[in-house]
Amino acid sequence: MVRLASPVGRYGIAVLFVAGAVLCRLGLLALGAEPRSTTFGPFYGAIVLAALVGGLGPGIVALMLSAAASAWLWVPGAAHAPLALLPFLVFLIVGGSIVWLTHLTGQARLRAERAEHRVQTVLDSITDGFVAVDFSWRYTYVNDAAQRYFGRREDELIGRVCWDVFPQALGTPLEHYYREVMEQRVPVTVELPTVLRPGGWSQLHVSPTAEGISVVFRDVTEARQLREQALSHQERLHRALASARMAAWEYDPRADRVRYGASASDVLGIPADQLPTNREEGTALIHPDDRPAHVARIREASRSADGQYQSQYRLSEAFLQGREGPVWIEDRGRLLFDAVGELVLVQGVMQDVTPQRATEERIRALNQDLRERIAERQLLLEAAEASREAAERSSRAKDEFLAVLSHELRSPMQSVLGWVQVLRTGPLDATHVGRALDTIERNLRQQTQLINDMLDVSRIVSGKLVFHLSTLPLASVVRETVDELRPLAADKGLEVSLEVSGDPFVVADRERVRQVISNLFTNAVKFTPAGGSVHVACGLDQGQARLEVCDTGEGIDPSLLPSIFERFQQADTSSTREHEGLGLGLSITRYIVEHLGGSISASSEGRGRGSSFVARLPLAHERRADAPAPRADVARQARLHKRLAGVDILVVDDHADTVELIAFVLEREGALVRTARSAREAEALWAERPARILVSDLSMPTRDGFALLAAIGGGAVPAIALSGLARADDRQRALEAGFLAHLAKPVEPGLLVETLVRLADGQLAAPASRP
Repeated sequence: MVRLASPVGRYGIAVLFVAGAVLCRLGLLALGAEPRSTTFGPFYGAIVLAALVGGLGPGIVALMLSAAASAWLWVPGAAHAPLALLPFLVFLIVGGSIVWLTHLTGQARLRAERAEHRVQTVLDSITDGFVAVDFSWRYTYVNDAAQRYFGRREDELIGRVCWDVFPQALGTPLEHYYREVMEQRVPVTVELPTVLRPGGWSQLHVSPTAEGISVVFRDVTEARQLREQALSHQERLHRALASARMAAWEYDPRADRVRYGASASDVLGIPADQLPTNREEGTALIHPDDRPAHVARIREASRSADGQYQSQYRLSEAFLQGREGPVWIEDRGRLLFDAVGELVLVQGVMQDVTPQRATEERIRALNQDLRERIAERQLLLEAAEASREAAERSSRAKDEFLAVLSHELRSPMQSVLGWVQVLRTGPLDATHVGRALDTIERNLRQQTQLINDMLDVSRIVSGKLVFHLSTLPLASVVRETVDELRPLAADKGLEVSLEVSGDPFVVADRERVRQVISNLFTNAVKFTPAGGSVHVACGLDQGQARLEVCDTGEGIDPSLLPSIFERFQQADTSSTREHEGLGLGLSITRYIVEHLGGSISASSEGRGRGSSFVARLPLAHERRADAPAPRADVARQARLHKRLAGVDILVVDDHADTVELIAFVLEREGALVRTARSAREAEALWAERPARILVSDLSMPTRDGFALLAAIGGGAVPAIALSGLARADDRQRALEAGFLAHLAKPVEPGLLVETLVRLADGQLAAPASRP
């Protein structure tokens, strides 16, 4: 019976039913019925109807109204007679029971309807076909998937005998299994050729039910084709693997069955009758410590496009069969899925790689550096992405920086090109020649410094800036650096004062500390006009080493102080700016100081009132200075004197000036130099007479330096790479190709000669790289 949803409607209908019962009783009385015999009869019907239509609440209301109507309208004074109360009590008990039982019956019916609806929804939503057949072989239910598979509507199937609908199924294995389940009442799962689609296969789960049988089926044609294709290749695979001492295996996830090739017993060292046969036993074959990684690789393969994985693991000790462990197995496999994404087969190949593991352990140390470089490259890529986003938010600052960069790179070239042309036009006196050479050298070093600053920033971003720590007397380093820089201030007419108090020792990199002092000092000189002064102080302050550089120069706008140490930050980026530079020095300085565990700050009272920079470094625990490394230029000259005498060197570069310069430098050191302008020319010279050392540019037309090295012997040839590409991955690529060193252009002649001497003396056996 349908229940009303509205509360007003449900309770209103209860009142109407009671009113109807009242009218019915009045009618009975009018017909002469005995009053007491018809007191409660009509009201029982009203109570039942109210409970059925409205539920528990309206049923109780109908009971109360019926009792009131019976007691007070037609049996006056009954409430005062004790014996007369008994029929009312019976009426209330019986009526309440009717209401409660009707409520329970309705709830049970509602739950049954909901359960039936859920089952119907599930059956209609599954992708598998589902049909139910009664004992008369008539369809009683067909879900949507089955209707699509049969190509029939529900009204064409329900109530009809299945053999009449599909007569072609008579006499087939399908009929046999249907009748077997119907008669023996035992479920069956089987794969059979489909009677509707020639060449197709279906998987059926036939189960007995109280009304007959139910059938769940799916199309497995594609899965069977995959299995058959795999089986057709299996024999050929086994023969090939046996010759390579490898073993093939195959796992059927539906049957939970593992099958092996004939050579599996030899590869694993396990008797054939003890090989794992299912997933659980196969997992037990793997050492417990290696199982998580193996399982993780299989999960990754299940999400990949090709479904392939590769894993290495140790055999569990229970399978060593008395052999000394560990025994390492390399397992390569592929997961095969059907059209709906269900795993149908796993195929793989295993090999005993215990000997290779010993070699891999030796290679692992070399690979560690590669992994670190890859990680650094990833950090660099992430930093580049962050920089890109920041650049989009501040495109104006980027444009200003590019304009400054263009100016700083082009301006020195004006002096260089100008003096070169003057030198070419005719003879000059010694004074002008010296001035020309000084100008050319100064401007080239200025450009080199710009490039070095940019490279330092790149190394900072990628975490590649190298520090060689030792215990240093800070005062001595400050005094030495300031003395070297005094001529710079003197040329501008500035007074320099140095104040040293105490004797602070710090743990730091000597050259990086010198770089900090130099950056702060040259910055002060740059922004201080002639007649001003620069003051440098070094001492102890609150348990730290303190370095201060003050000037009486232009000062700093207070609004710029918070960002003064940011990269590319300059007070003036206009076309009329007075000072050179890219705004990198202070950012590099801050990084060095903070990397050494210190801090740096800047202060100024405003424009035209000078500025002060203070760097603080933690003190060393021991006041013992490590021996300072000899200066690079002095040490090189001490080692390099005529040590290339008689060394046969082949120099290859497509740039004629570069070849000529390098040949001149090396011949001056006594080397026997041959030159080539291309890889093909170099190969011809090498074929005539192999050189002792190859020096080659990497980027050349037609064939590059990598192809040249590979053609003449690869890593067996001592070779040095020259390249204008100085990124970490560029250097790594050169080292991996077999070059023993990578030198970034422009290369200082002294550094090139030093590297060649080390190579000639056998000191450069391992890959080396220089920025």
